[in-house]
Amino acid sequence: MAPPTPLTVQEWAVEWLARVPVSPASREAYGFALKRLLTPLGPRFLASLEPADLQAWERELRTRHGHPLAARTRRITLDVVAMMLRGAVEAGHLPESPWRPVPRDSRGDTGRPRAPDVPAPRHREQQYGHVARPRR
Repeated sequence: MAPPTPLTVQEWAVEWLARVPVSPASREAYGFALKRLLTPLGPRFLASLEPADLQAWERELRTRHGHPLAARTRRITLDVVAMMLRGAVEAGHLPESPWRPVPRDSRGDTGRPRAPDVPAPRHREQQYGHVARPRR
């Protein structure tokens, strides 16, 4: 069997998304998540990705335009990228996945400090003088 033709991250993402067995709504959500990866890394060859490349990209997700993505959005994006890279391993395009996930809790929090311009929930009362209460 001949080795697979080298693919860019963009080419593999499109191929993987077309073959992954999910509902149309999930496929759309996966595509949206993958766009976050393809913007900086899409033109790169899949086999050239290193863990450091993905770690730098993951850091960018937390600080894009000075506003980090919500923890849930970040977690979904990271999970979809991890699935895509596992698919590349299963298809023979990579010997192993370059993704090295950062440990996180059940909310998607990595334990890293928040961006300085985003107040932690416990500081909102000090900053705004009140905390919004849920309506009944």
